[in-house]
Amino acid sequence: MLASRIRVGLPGETREAPPRWKQLGRALRGTRTPVGGMDTLVMDAVRVVEGLFTAFQQSEVTDIAWLLVDNQVLYLDTRELPGDLELAWVEAGLRGGLGHDLHELGMGLIQPSDGLSLFVLCRLQTRVPTGTDELVLRIGGRIPDLEVQPGESAQDWLQRVRVFARDSEALRIQRAQMMEFGETVGAHLAQALPEGRVHLQKPWVRIVVPPRETLGRLRALRFGKEVEGARYRPAPVVARSGLFDDPLLYIRYDPYYELLHWALLDTVVNDRIWRDPGVHLVHPGGTLICNGTEIDDHLDRLVPLIDLVSVEADRVLVHRSVPDAQEEGDVLHDEVWESARAF
Repeated sequence: MLASRIRVGLPGETREAPPRWKQLGRALRGTRTPVGGMDTLVMDAVRVVEGLFTAFQQSEVTDIAWLLVDNQVLYLDTRELPGDLELAWVEAGLRGGLGHDLHELGMGLIQPSDGLSLFVLCRLQTRVPTGTDELVLRIGGRIPDLEVQPGESAQDWLQRVRVFARDSEALRIQRAQMMEFGETVGAHLAQALPEGRVHLQKPWVRIVVPPRETLGRLRALRFGKEVEGARYRPAPVVARSGLFDDPLLYIRYDPYYELLHWALLDTVVNDRIWRDPGVHLVHPGGTLICNGTEIDDHLDRLVPLIDLVSVEADRVLVHRSVPDAQEEGDVLHDEVWESARAF
């Protein structure tokens, strides 16, 4: 629901793109060629990784879900161990994956705090298109109080979500808390990697607008005695494009994730609240639809989608014109979780 990003530009050596005729020849051979130039990291990659670990330690972000280097899982926490960042460093060293020739590194970390759970997806690339930052930390925030509670009815839960959404002070506090977290991590990154240029983006609210074809799976959600709680489920990825662009989905699975975003969208549109540029309505893949100030320009698309779903005491109703989803349950692609379990 909440999102932020820290970008770190590191010293790189630029290599110009090949001439157009060479690009055309490579395209005909099926070889991908960047349109622009490429920057290659000139710092020692291991030095960057050491600085990254140091910054997390100093920021007291020490719960790591996974560490992935060049598509090899070097560490995977399947038991939700607390404070295992140092253990991940040791295991990665023993596996020999932190060599000076690494090309890409990914990490998933967790930072629980009062009223807000934070998730960090970290990606380091030693070769990037010119103008792209080599190190990017994507931060996602989840508000545990908005989760469906054991024994709770659908209507009671929906009312709680509406009360939260209408309380502008509650949202302001959550955004300020995430901003403070980002400033802390960013400051320690600047200390640990003084060669880098650290830029923190202010937190924004992300409401995922569900596609019509996926609404059918909301029919399967259960309430009351059958509530299924959110659960820890690390799925190691470096970057994920396409279907679900949200850090928390790769660390903790909440079966009511899509319903929460529908409820927020319904409340924001119909109550005419959150008309703020810091509120983003996005497609599931992360593409921006509009910001809060532009919502009224998209009502012709949003209102019919919202009206396809309604909530009764113990169930979610979806209009009969929407077919049942082909897949129910976990919103992540199966192969991501299967690769994690096979580790």
